[in-house]
Amino acid sequence: HVKKFKSFVGTDNAITITQSGDSARIRFANKHIVEVLSNYGVCSRKSTREKVIGLENNKHFWRGVIDGDGSVLVYGNVIFLRLCGSLDLLTQFKNFVLGLCPRYIGNVKKVTNAQLHGMALQREQAVTIIKELYADCIVALDRKKKVADYIIEHSSELINRKRARLSKANLIEIAKIGYSEPGNDVAKRFGTSPTHISRIRNRIKNKLILDQCQLLT
Repeated sequence: HVKKFKSFVGTDNAITITQSGDSARIRFANKHIVEVLSNYGVCSRKSTREKVIGLENNKHFWRGVIDGDGSVLVYGNVIFLRLCGSLDLLTQFKNFVLGLCPRYIGNVKKVTNAQLHGMALQREQAVTIIKELYADCIVALDRKKKVADYIIEHSSELINRKRARLSKANLIEIAKIGYSEPGNDVAKRFGTSPTHISRIRNRIKNKLILDQCQLLT
């Protein structure tokens, strides 16, 4: 993806790999590009105060945002589209979503870092936005485009596939695991969604609290 960007801007500067080896970057100085980006709301230290100007309903812009700070994925049998960023930008993205999915009722919520916010779509609504952003697009992050294409091609099958029913033995095993493993990993193991696992964990936690209260009375 960085190679594509390098070719697009026409710079001869070298691409460098981070010490961890899991990402690449390129640096260059260009006053004109800085001014153009600034006109669209892209400025320095943008993570917690970014807000787009003039591209609020541009699907190509939002695809780029999802490529950079979002997720397109299938967990268990559930299709997800997620985005993380500033409150202003997420509010703008929600308005974009509502233009295509008027019945969307999700909220923009604070994530672990209180300065960042996130929102998510599932199933049919996620497919609607994924199709709008990635169907027949020319430029996108390859790995996310690959997942998006799979979702678009198999959307009916994925949406109609029933979520795995968890047996009593499954619930006991999940209770034993507790919070020692990430919810995403547990969801994959049992063929369900991270949201379902989170709900199960909360129910188990609340039941344990109630049981402890009963022992004390």
